[in-house]
Amino acid sequence: MGQAMAPIGMGILGAGAVLATGGAALPAIGVGMAAMSAGSSIMGGLSQNSAYEAQAAQYQQQARLSMLQAKVDEAQRLTSLNRALGTNKATAAAMNIDVDSPSAVAIADYNKDQVIAQIGLNRLSAETQVTRMQIAAGQDLSAGTSAIMSGLMQGGTSIFGGVMDYTKIGGPSSTVPAMGDASTAFGGTH
Repeated sequence: MGQAMAPIGMGILGAGAVLATGGAALPAIGVGMAAMSAGSSIMGGLSQNSAYEAQAAQYQQQARLSMLQAKVDEAQRLTSLNRALGTNKATAAAMNIDVDSPSAVAIADYNKDQVIAQIGLNRLSAETQVTRMQIAAGQDLSAGTSAIMSGLMQGGTSIFGGVMDYTKIGGPSSTVPAMGDASTAFGGTH
């Protein structure tokens, strides 16, 4: 009976604040705002983490595509090489040139070596790209974890600041136990 009734339209936070403080809503609103700020900070950290995770997934996808592209390029180069070698043999045979002569074999070997060297360079380039993408993905995942931690720390700071303000302006208890004094922090006595 001694508690003040919340005016219509005051909202959940205002009604709870009035009921919790026996009519002195102002201090409780400060704590409520601190809690909302904390929630916002935590949600911001989680949102940033999600964005970093999405970017990391994109980097990982790009790494897979780089390796796939290198394999496709390798297959195309080997197909082109085999086609060229077949054409050279057919042309040499049509001109009555021995396809197994040392000069014909040397030309074929040279062409094979060039294609194999290019394939090796493409593989190396793809592996370098994969490593770069994996590093970037790892950095983004780490940044996402940091964003969550930052949001949690900002949220904790907001709540602590709200409680401190609440006690300074005369909340239910105007004393705050000293940091680290667990015996009084949870209602115990010395």
